[in-house]
Amino acid sequence: MSVPTPSVTSGDNLRTTLEEGCAKNRWMQKLGELDWQSFFPHVASPSRTPIEQQLYWKLLHRRLPVNAYLKTKGNFVPNRGCVVCGEQVETIEHVFFECPNVQTFWKTFRIYMIKFLQMTEAELPEFTLRDTIFFFPELCKTLVPEELHVLTVCHSVALWAIWSMRSSANADVLLWPCFLSRLEARVFLEYENICKNGNISADKESINTFASRWCNDKSLVKLTTDGIIFSSS
Repeated sequence: MSVPTPSVTSGDNLRTTLEEGCAKNRWMQKLGELDWQSFFPHVASPSRTPIEQQLYWKLLHRRLPVNAYLKTKGNFVPNRGCVVCGEQVETIEHVFFECPNVQTFWKTFRIYMIKFLQMTEAELPEFTLRDTIFFFPELCKTLVPEELHVLTVCHSVALWAIWSMRSSANADVLLWPCFLSRLEARVFLEYENICKNGNISADKESINTFASRWCNDKSLVKLTTDGIIFSSS
């Protein structure tokens, strides 16, 4: 699958290439050496929706309209910084990792993934900027396909929730409930794609694949004869 990119004319191709190089250099200044091309299969993963792929592509290429980016383009920048903590220099790093509210979110996300993937805290250390932006490069190497699918969906939904909160310009938006609501919708959509009218009448292999991804003993998703339910715990 090709990497999702915005439509560009031939005259824009050079600019896009130069911006990609600049983005790579900026990330390497912060995180050290990166195997840049190895991340793009994760961007184009079928476990991400097209909208989620596009968001992730723009995040990696530092093309999301945070105020620090807009200033470099000479665009008008609204007189606002982070809607949550008030930080005036709104960078990609701040929005997706450094903001105190987002830091709290990632801590909760880690606990959630420890439970979902049935791992120990030692097996899933505290997240770093490299983990959250570049899709947990060390963890991914240890996961089976079903676990990688779950992590990809949850990571996609996490990025979507964080950006949605930022874009709402409303400090009262609660990030974790936003994430859970979106995740439930994504899992229901996956289920509905293999089941008609919410009944377990689809191909047994597809149902088993769904169950192996989302319905392990400690997960919050339960598969019943009436469909799927989410535990409140």
